[in-house]
Amino acid sequence: MLSRSPPTGVCTRSGSRGHPTSEVAAVARGVTGPLVRAVIAAGAGDGLPGPAPAEQRGLGGEVRQQQAQHLHDLGACAQETQGHQLARIYLTEALRRRTELGSRRDTGVSRVALAVTCHHLGDSDTALGHLSTAHRELTATGDGLNAGRARAWQGRIHASRDEHAQAATALARHTSCCSCG
Repeated sequence: MLSRSPPTGVCTRSGSRGHPTSEVAAVARGVTGPLVRAVIAAGAGDGLPGPAPAEQRGLGGEVRQQQAQHLHDLGACAQETQGHQLARIYLTEALRRRTELGSRRDTGVSRVALAVTCHHLGDSDTALGHLSTAHRELTATGDGLNAGRARAWQGRIHASRDEHAQAATALARHTSCCSCG
């Protein structure tokens, strides 16, 4: 578990069933609703929600999809509280599980979120790699809106690196992805 101070105003009560305290768990209790709270309450000893990987293999697809979504939601909560290290952990696990399930759209959405976290952590090369893959996955599934978001983030990251030609290209492609141009 990461040892960081939680941001001001985040509850630091220990997790249910003796699980370690986590700023994301505290945020999830207040932000993402009863489904995430239920997953946290049933969390495995590794600090991640849901059963341990060996137990997971016997679960039905719907339950595994819900767990992957909850992990994604926890990562999104961590992003919103600037807990990018923790967001990376949750989003990486969400991406791994979604990849195993074979949902290209959901995998693409998690890749975009993970790319944003990588960018905030200063790893723009990894972020751009995730965004390129996400764009391909999302385009293949017909999800133009999220494919456009992947392109928009590519533009933002290139701009932050003073790569203005690449930023302009990515942003121009963004408008064609989401049909807003």
